Amino acid sequence: MVSLQLCLLHVAFAKKTNAQAWVREPPSTANRMQGWHDLLSTEQVDQAVQNSAHKPVVFFKHSTRCSISTMAMNRLKNLESSALEKADFYYLDLIAHRPVSNYIAEKLHVYHESPQIIVVKNGECTYDASHMEISPKDLLQEL
Repeated sequence: MVSLQLCLLHVAFAKKTNAQAWVREPPSTANRMQGWHDLLSTEQVDQAVQNSAHKPVVFFKHSTRCSISTMAMNRLKNLESSALEKADFYYLDLIAHRPVSNYIAEKLHVYHESPQIIVVKNGECTYDASHMEISPKDLLQEL
């Protein structure tokens, strides 16, 4: 009975994508990553990379299924608002938007990892870190 309830709960929080695969509906990030933009499309990636000519861009690729990724996200949530003014910050739920994550790796010539933080300046990746290497202090030094 419990497994049936869990299965029904999973279905309640899932949606069917165009690829006909079931994925978990991403939770709202508004309260989790205040000051960050949700990254939902490759067009947004292109626009952000283009905008990096004027202001650095930070992509955070987060796996909602990974505890290490959640720890990294919690560290990044502690960035002060003044730090958020130094760059445009983007949050990517790569479980829900894996093609966008793959596009970032291809476009910026970086190896895909999760969690991963990527800094883009003048259209080029100037810094990336993953897993336990993700540090707000190191990120701010790169901006």
